[in-house]
Amino acid sequence: MTIEIEAVAKDIVDAAIKVHKEFGPGLLESAYQQCLTFELRKRGRKVLTEVTVPIVYNGNQIDAGYHQSLSRILSALSGLRGSNFRT
Repeated sequence: MTIEIEAVAKDIVDAAIKVHKEFGPGLLESAYQQCLTFELRKRGRKVLTEVTVPIVYNGNQIDAGYHQSLSRILSALSGLRGSNFRT
C-alpha cells in the first residue's frame, strides 16, 4: 500500500477505536456513523456518507437509489488491518 493509503487507513482505525471506547457496543449505527464522521473530519479527512452508487445493468446506468453507507465501506476496509495494514 502507498503511504497515503496507510495514513488514511490508520486514521479510520484510530477514529473507530476512539468512538468505540467512548460508547462501547450497542449504539445505533447512525449514531456511530455521525461520531466517526465527526472524528475523521476533525482529523482533516474528507468524509462522504450515504453515497449513492449507480448500478450498471446490461451496459446502462440504472439510478436505483442504492446507497453505500460509511459503515459498509469501513467494514470492507477492516480487512486491511489483518492483511495489508501495518500499525
